[in-house]
Amino acid sequence: SAAISGIDQSPDMLKAAARRVPLAMFRQGDIGNFVANKPQDLIFANASLHWLANHRRLFPMLTKQLAPQGVLAVQMPNNLEEASHRLMTEVASRAPFAEHLDELSTERAALLSPQEYYNCLAPGCDAIKIWETHYYHVLDGPADILHWFSSTGLKPYLDILPAGKREDFANQYVKE
Repeated sequence: SAAISGIDQSPDMLKAAARRVPLAMFRQGDIGNFVANKPQDLIFANASLHWLANHRRLFPMLTKQLAPQGVLAVQMPNNLEEASHRLMTEVASRAPFAEHLDELSTERAALLSPQEYYNCLAPGCDAIKIWETHYYHVLDGPADILHWFSSTGLKPYLDILPAGKREDFANQYVKE
């Protein structure tokens, strides 16, 4: 069996995924509180767990739900210190955006180090493979950068801002 879960997935996304991978079970829910109905052969999380806090609790909780020889496969972008993400936080801290985004600036915590993830996983795992990869995306300019991040890193900022401030925020981000 396999379980795949994530944050803010629409029912349409889950239906489409089920059609593409009919032997997997897809369920909408909060992955931070995921409880499998039976031990899982695979728990797969792609670009979702980095939004959650307390990985020291989360990762052992997930590994305890694996069947013998089960696999926890996780991919998380570690990009909070990249210029693109530092700029998001910087623009969000300024007027007129700060009043709407104060709480967001602490919403996403930095990831643990590879050693810390190993320490979280080791008690419940027979084998662990951890690595870090840097991806470089060549984009043609600020508009492409805005487009790239508008559905990922910038999305929480843009979703919280009132409609009249979203374009101003995006313009300020692109300008810098």
